[in-house]
Amino acid sequence: MHTDETKTKFIELRSRRVPYERISEQLGVSKPTLIQWGRELAPLIQDLQAAHREAVKEKLLGNFHDWLERQVAHFNRLDQEFGRRKLEYSPTESVFRMMVTARRSLDKYLDEPDPPAHSPQPETPQTAPGPVSDSTV
Repeated sequence: MHTDETKTKFIELRSRRVPYERISEQLGVSKPTLIQWGRELAPLIQDLQAAHREAVKEKLLGNFHDWLERQVAHFNRLDQEFGRRKLEYSPTESVFRMMVTARRSLDKYLDEPDPPAHSPQPETPQTAPGPVSDSTV
């Protein structure tokens, strides 16, 4: 019979995707036993993997508050740029589309009851594919 400490170490190693062969060498447990534990303890391993991913995301991308601050700053830059544009310039439409997209992204997350820890940057098209209508605002 193996100790709880051995199983805990197994869960930790498997959550980091260490191969069974290497875990077997480190813990002195046969590979078939480890495979069986992998099946039995899969939910715990997956939970720990999710926690690892969340920690990496926060380290690399920041938390939701950081992301939201970047989104607001992005929207404000687009809004300022849009205010400087003369309406006869064709790129104005592109800037307007980016501003609308950024605003929709902010509205989407500000209206959610429990916002995600991190979400990807909003799409910001570089060229305007067609005319802007009132229904897109």
